[in-house]
Amino acid sequence: MVRHAGKPMTGEEAWMRLLRYIGYWSMFGHGLFAVLDRPSGRYLGDTGTRRSTA
Repeated sequence: MVRHAGKPMTGEEAWMRLLRYIGYWSMFGHGLFAVLDRPSGRYLGDTGTRRSTA
């Protein structure tokens, strides 16, 4: 994942991302989900819908 997304997040960046995700679920009742590889349990990324501002 880092290979495609750049450098790993700092602790502060990870905390802010978590707070955004929690806020999104609280406000809209849905958000992003983690995608895991079933055999290994390895984290592959996030997926979900995004509220359009248009």
